Amino acid sequence: MTVFAQKIKEYRKKHGLTQFQLAERLGIKGQSVQQWESGRTYPRGSRLSALADLLELKMSDLFPNQTNSRLLSLEVHTVPGLAVPSDGLFCLLPLVMPANRAIFIRQFVPEQSPDFIKDGFLLALPEGADPARYLVVEVEGDRMKPELKDRARVLAEAVPPAEIPYESGGIYAVLFAGRFVVGRIKTNDLGQTDTLTVHSDDERFGSVTIKAADLRGLWKVTRIVDAAVY
Repeated sequence: MTVFAQKIKEYRKKHGLTQFQLAERLGIKGQSVQQWESGRTYPRGSRLSALADLLELKMSDLFPNQTNSRLLSLEVHTVPGLAVPSDGLFCLLPLVMPANRAIFIRQFVPEQSPDFIKDGFLLALPEGADPARYLVVEVEGDRMKPELKDRARVLAEAVPPAEIPYESGGIYAVLFAGRFVVGRIKTNDLGQTDTLTVHSDDERFGSVTIKAADLRGLWKVTRIVDAAVY
């Protein structure tokens, strides 16, 4: 649990407030306070200031790391195409990258949030979005160039297991057997041949065909959130 989450929970109780009562005073949904106290999401801008004032906390109490304090006090700057209303949330999403990929592959459980991933990427999501459905994935290598360069970070949304046989026509992060790859699904043959083929955009890297029994998770890549300029 983060310092922020601990302090919010501690001072909410000191003021004799339930999560619902705190949310009501801030004019938000009770779910938002639950997410704050889980350490997965953060209020932003004026909402953060109102929360601190209500609980009689200083920003330095909530964020001992001054860099984080300054960042979260600013109005959000989000990626193009992701509309965030005034009650949007900062979410600390799991960041899957080469350094922790083996842990992700080994410990991932379908339909459970990968809380064991300690690396995170701070991003704005609209109010009501479920952070547990999202990952930020760091692309490794050139197999998806020119659209995705090496080390680009992308936002990926989990596909419910029942919908996986119908997914195609986009870029996906795919967990299967002992591998986790980012690639393009052109057609989906799970209903016909019990296989799914994931293609590279750079033809030099070919494709990989996955048996249905080996498929453990699928996330649709929706946008680039960070990438170097070459």
